[in-house]
Order: sequence, then C-alpha cells, then structure tokens
Amino acid sequence: MGNDSKRIPFLIVIFIASSALDIVGLGIVFPYISLLLEPNDQTESYVLTFADLFFKDSNTTEIILIIGLLLVVVFVSKMFYSLFVNWKILNFSYEKGAKIRTALMVRYQNIPYGEYLNRNSADYINSIQLLSAQFAQNTMQAILRFLSEGIMLLAILTYLAWTNPTALCILLSLVGGVVFLYDKLFRKKITAYGKSTTEHQSKLVKGTNESIEGLKEIRILGIEPFFLKKVKESAYTYAKLFAKSQVLGLAPRYILEFCLILFIVIFVFITILGGFELKSIVPSLTVFAVSSLRLIPAANSISNGIAQMRFGRHATQLIYDDLASDLENTPESLHSNATDRSNPVESEVFSSLELSEISFSYPSSDKPVLDKVSLSINAGEIIGIVGSTGSGKTTLINVMLGLLKSSSGQTLVNGNSVADNLQALRRIVAYLPQQIFLTDDSLRNNIALGIQSNKISDRKIWTILEKVRLKEFVEDLPEGLDTMVGEHGMRLSGGQCQRVALARSLYHDRSMLVLDESTSSLDGETEKRIITELKELRGEKTIVMIAHRLTTLQHCDRIYSLNKNRTLTVVNYEDLLST
Repeated sequence: MGNDSKRIPFLIVIFIASSALDIVGLGIVFPYISLLLEPNDQTESYVLTFADLFFKDSNTTEIILIIGLLLVVVFVSKMFYSLFVNWKILNFSYEKGAKIRTALMVRYQNIPYGEYLNRNSADYINSIQLLSAQFAQNTMQAILRFLSEGIMLLAILTYLAWTNPTALCILLSLVGGVVFLYDKLFRKKITAYGKSTTEHQSKLVKGTNESIEGLKEIRILGIEPFFLKKVKESAYTYAKLFAKSQVLGLAPRYILEFCLILFIVIFVFITILGGFELKSIVPSLTVFAVSSLRLIPAANSISNGIAQMRFGRHATQLIYDDLASDLENTPESLHSNATDRSNPVESEVFSSLELSEISFSYPSSDKPVLDKVSLSINAGEIIGIVGSTGSGKTTLINVMLGLLKSSSGQTLVNGNSVADNLQALRRIVAYLPQQIFLTDDSLRNNIALGIQSNKISDRKIWTILEKVRLKEFVEDLPEGLDTMVGEHGMRLSGGQCQRVALARSLYHDRSMLVLDESTSSLDGETEKRIITELKELRGEKTIVMIAHRLTTLQHCDRIYSLNKNRTLTVVNYEDLLST
C-alpha cells in the first residue's frame, strides 16, 4: 500500500471512536426504557447515578426528559460521525483506485515492447478503467468496512453480553449457524462468478474496441452482425453473472432479518417457559432491537464484504500481477527514465549509430529473426533497408530503437552502448510508422505532441509547416492550427497525416528520422513529394527508411538488404532495380 499504510492506524482510531458512540447510545437506551416502564424503580444504574450527580433537585419526569434529550444528542452525533467515517472510507478507496490507475499507466508505458506485443490493448484498457474501479469500489471498500463494522460489531456484542448473555448466546447461535452454512454453500460460486465476470468484461471491451475501430471495413464487408454477436454475448453473459453475484451478496441481509425475528420469538418462548414475566425482558428486547439497527447492517456489510473480496479476487490478482512485475530490471523502467533525463547526454549531437553482430529471436520461436546483423549510420546520411515480407525489417528497426532487446551483440550511439543509456537514443530519434499516431486534438497539439499548450511556439510550427509543405493547407483552414484532426487523424488525408508526423519530428528537433514503410499507403505522386521533401533534409537530418517501393530508395547513400538467411548486406540501387 505504500504511504497508504500510514493512514490505516488513523482509520482504525476513527472506527473505534464510532464504535464508542454506538455503545454510549445503547448504554443510555437500556436504563431509559427501564425508567419509562418503572418510573418509581430505585434500581441503581450508571445513567441514573449520572443524572443524580448533575441534577440533584430534578424529579423523575425531568430526569426522563433530560436522558431522552441526551439520547437524541448522542444519536444525532452518531449520525454525523457515521457520515464522516463513510466519507473517509470512500475517499481512501477512491484515492487508492486513482493511485492504482496511475501505477498501471506507468507500468504499461514502461512495459517491455516484447511483452506489449503479446497482449491485446483491451487488457490494458480493462485493467485501468474497469478492474481498478472494481478494486476501489468493491474490494478496497469491503476491506475497510470489514474493519469498521468488525470493530463496531465486537464492541456491541461485548455490551450485549454484559446486558443479557443468555439472549446473546441465542442470537449468535442462530446468526452464526446460518451465516456459516450460507458461506459454505456459496463461497466457491461467488469466486467463480468473479473470475468469469472479469473475463467477459475484458471480452466486452475487446469486442467494442474492434467494432468501433474497424467500422469502415466492417460496414463495407457487411459483417456487422458478426461483431454485434461478440459484443452481445459478452454483454449478456457479464450482466447475468454480475446479477447472480449481486443476489448472493444481498441475500445475507434478508437472512439476518429472519434470524432477528426468530431470535425474538425464541427468546419470548424461553421466557414464558421459564416462568418469568414478559415485562422483565422488555428492556433487553429493546436494547437488542436497537442494537439490531446496527448489528444487521454491520453483519450484512461484513458478509457482503467477504463476498465482494471473493468476487474481486481474480481482478485483484490481475492488477497485482501487473504491478508486481520487476520494472527496475527492464530497460524502459520509470526509474531508469528519470535517471537518464537528468543525464548531460540530453544536449549531445548525433554523430553515429552502429549495430554490431546483432541477433534476435522471439520467445515463441526457436528460429532467429536476425542473425549477427551489423550496420552503421553516420550523421546526415539517408539509409535504406529492403527485404521481402516477413524478412525482419520491422524487427530490425525495433531493435535499433531499443524497443526489443537483442539476444547478442550491441547497439552503439555516438560510440556508447545504448544498453547503458537508452534515453540518449530516444532523444535523437523520431519514428514514423506506416500507421501514423495522431491524437483527437488540434493540429497544433499534434505537432507539438507532449508539450503543454502554454509552452508551444506557433512561430516555430509555421516555419516547420512551410518546410514540409503544409503551410498553405493550414492557412486555408477556417480554424488554422486549432483545427481538430479527428480520431486517428480521420479528417486529414494520408499524405497530410504523414506531413504532420514529419512536422512533429522536426518540431521536437530529432536528429534521426526512422520511416517504417510510412509512405506505403500513399499514392505514387504523394509519396514522391514526401520523398523529395526528405531529400531536402539531407545533411540536416539523418534518415533511415524501410522501403515499400524501390523508387523511394534512389536518393539513399547506402542500402541494406535483409537476406533469407537473416543477415544484412549492402546493395546498389541499380542492382535492386534489375532483380
């Protein structure tokens, strides 16, 4: 729990204080009822002693009124204090949920790229948005209420044992037996419902994401019913399982109410059989009845809390598994990033990047994707990389960028190992994939991505837009730089998205541009224009491009070809055209 563990003792103190108020309230009820039934009874009690001490000249009627007023004050105080306790529980739980969401976000932002590739994006969304909320609203609250209600329950039971131990034994036998039987019958079902609900919740998120993101292709193919069925099945199964779990959670309340009625009947029955007057048990019954106003909700809360903890066990385990991963041993850990960002290398000028005897294979395959690959890139060069589909070009780029860790060999930036300072490389490189990443935000914020609005230089943006030949287009837009690009840049053409991405890399002053078939989805004319623009950056920027069309490589200083044996060789542009 981190720093939250320091707040637990304070919460326990306020729980104890709340229980003390409950006991004070109940402690006044018993003599108050006795005094109402027998106004002239001189039986000593702590309340009457208190009244005699402070109100010596008061008659019985006045004492009854004073004690009644005191009872009202205590229960009003208890009401407001109970609200305060609940606020503390809710505040702690939701803050914990926010911290878990933040911690998960940090975890996923720094997750090793190889691990990232093995999971569906719906898993991350489900954990951050839904599982974290489920933990905060259900599991965390259940734990705190278990503590709060448990302390209060213990205090009230102690007082009831002092008031009438026989009656308490009857009540505990009834409630304990029924709750034990209920728990034994349904504990496994509740845990199973929790696991199944979490799984279908994840499928629901996944199906929804796929249906929305692939809307265009799905609509053209006319396969909406297929994706609708996936979402519908998950949604209905989730709803059915969740409803069943809720019913099992609510059941103890009604069972406890039945136990209370059964207790009263049995207690009266035993009193009659024992030859006692019914009037003699009225104060005790009243105290037990008033106590039940807290005992039943408390017992129900504890029982429901146990059910919630069991229901949320699978979700909690998933969150724990992600947060418990050893980030300090990953090259992309937050700790490492924070250290690197304070390194003087931040202002270093790029001079060279070298891959030396690099080998790499995915965990799921024994065959290497790269086998002792070597290449060198000098500042200001334009380097091309070609190879057949599936030859490992993108894998090579991912290793070059430090996203994937090679099994052997090393990557050097300016003569220094990237393994020792990954952020030195990240501050030099801009990556332009085939599918450009654009946020549903303005052109300005997409170009200056990650920079606070009040720190963005519009003058710099306009200079860059002219360089990438987007200035006239943006000037003609009614809202100019404030124009919203839409989700995934859907309000822009493919060529415009590429230019925005290029403008972004220039705005962030990255020395090296890596293009992973980023022009492959463009028409020939648009691609030709962008390649011409990149050519004009020769000497100013270092460019590495994976080629889709061989004609895009004609301006390269050097071209590397990935061969079938997973090695790299230098080839001539003319030789490529002749093959």
